[in-house]
Amino acid sequence: MKTPEYKDLVNELIDLCRLDNDRFWKFYRKVTNVIASIPEGDIIDIRCHVSVKSIDTFRKIAYLYMLDMNAHAKVNDDYYEVVDEYHIKHVATFRPSISRKFYR
Repeated sequence: MKTPEYKDLVNELIDLCRLDNDRFWKFYRKVTNVIASIPEGDIIDIRCHVSVKSIDTFRKIAYLYMLDMNAHAKVNDDYYEVVDEYHIKHVATFRPSISRKFYR
């Protein structure tokens, strides 16, 4: 499954926002809260969080959120990825088991 382009997501979501601004932002916050609350290493099934008719909008908001988060991430930060059509994973931060210094 290919991730949509950022500009395409924004354009589609702006149209939804214009239809009903308050409802859109309420749903947007719900989606971002669901994603942000995924424990490191866990996977969620988005069908458990929204109705069937809202899955497409959930996906678009989730993609936008993940693109924003990943764009600002540092090398060792945790991140989110789409596993398949209905699952999102919170990939854990890389933590080396031994701290080594490469200089003296």
